[in-house]
Amino acid sequence: MSTATAITNNPLPNAGSGVPENLLAAFRDDLDQDITPIRIYTYRDGTRFIVSYVGVPRFSSGGPYTFQVILYPTGRIVYQYLDMQGTRLNEATIGIQNATRDDGLTVVHNAAYMHNNLAI
Repeated sequence: MSTATAITNNPLPNAGSGVPENLLAAFRDDLDQDITPIRIYTYRDGTRFIVSYVGVPRFSSGGPYTFQVILYPTGRIVYQYLDMQGTRLNEATIGIQNATRDDGLTVVHNAAYMHNNLAI
């Protein structure tokens, strides 16, 4: 398990300090997870595991963001974006990287790509 706490986002793969190993970066940005009420939910039904972020704001400004990460036993990973609001959608990283942080995939890094109803 990673102990990295940096809130910056980088292209993946990235072995730099602060970039977690085994990273699923559905929307790696400065998301405020200490909100009340908590708006991060999990669901498992035996065929998939879903983590849903519902109306989660960004620390300084931006959002709210509503999206999901869906994990399947086959190894398939799906990112789904329902409602991504605000003007700071081009300041995040979407991708994955492995445990040794030397293999990964950047879908987008700090570029205009994100929009509502997108699935990756």
